[in-house]
Amino acid sequence: MKKLFISLLLFVPMMLMAQTDNEQVTEPVVDTAEAKVALDALKIRVDNAMKIAEESKSEADKLQAEYDKAAAEYKAMTMPEETPQIIKDILKHWTRKSNLVLTMEQSSINNWAAGGYSNFAFGALFKGFYNYSNGKHKLDNTLEGSYGRTRQDLSGNGIWDEANSWIKSDDKLELNSIYGYQAIKSWNYSVLVNAKSQFDKGFDKDSNIVSAALSPLIITSSVGLEYKKSGFSALFSFLTGKSTYVNMPTLRGTNGYTDTPDDAFKFALGSYIKLFYQKDIFKNINLMAKLDVFYDYDKPLLDTDVSTEIFLNMKISKYFNAFINVQAAIDKDFSTHIQFKERFGVSIPLSF
Repeated sequence: MKKLFISLLLFVPMMLMAQTDNEQVTEPVVDTAEAKVALDALKIRVDNAMKIAEESKSEADKLQAEYDKAAAEYKAMTMPEETPQIIKDILKHWTRKSNLVLTMEQSSINNWAAGGYSNFAFGALFKGFYNYSNGKHKLDNTLEGSYGRTRQDLSGNGIWDEANSWIKSDDKLELNSIYGYQAIKSWNYSVLVNAKSQFDKGFDKDSNIVSAALSPLIITSSVGLEYKKSGFSALFSFLTGKSTYVNMPTLRGTNGYTDTPDDAFKFALGSYIKLFYQKDIFKNINLMAKLDVFYDYDKPLLDTDVSTEIFLNMKISKYFNAFINVQAAIDKDFSTHIQFKERFGVSIPLSF
């Protein structure tokens, strides 16, 4: 009996261990089958997605090809032919810079103890530099234009009262072109053409008309030598012609423009000196200075024509500049007194 009891004690635990081992072995078989089914389903979904993607890519490539063809045909219809190489070779030697300055001022005065007139003024100033350089050949072109008007309340009934009128405050049109061929280092054989005129009619303090568009038009042409280096140039010519044309008949024979009322042209032969300097003298401060001297061989030396201009441009911020412009001239054909003009203001600069 004792032996039977001992055998039962040994047999029962062994049976329990065997059942546990069987459960551990059979469970992974069930999980693997389910995972295989899930994996096969996922593979089918991936294959379908790739098939759809390939069909979409093929359709997209076909649409892109059609678009590229239509775009090329449209460009051919609307765009000019490609610039010839010879034109490209010429353009690469050109540099250009254009500056436009806009100014405006308004003041209103009503019963002010110190007195004064209400006024409105506007102006525009353009400077363009278009230069060509290729080996020993150089061509410097400068175009300048300025125009300004002001309106004062002289009647006392408001600026825009019909009794008040516009007064020209600035008017200038100048084209300067110098061709140079290098002679020695900074010296060039030079040919210069300079043209000066104005856009609109101008009046003196007595309301007499003294100028108009192309009245006068002064053209100076010269052949000489030019020294040019680091923003400074000096041209010297002993063979210079100065031609004056007056388009308005009533201005012919007046102010020394032409000799008689029947003459539309006047020509003088003489010597010419032109100095030019432009450079940033300080940070955000640019200085431009010009001096023109013309001596007429048929006149006394003291009757030499002299014209000078200084333009100082100061950058205040990204959007605003301040400028000072001073011009002076001596031309005894027009007046025995010195001509003088000064402008100062804040402007909105535009560069392109």
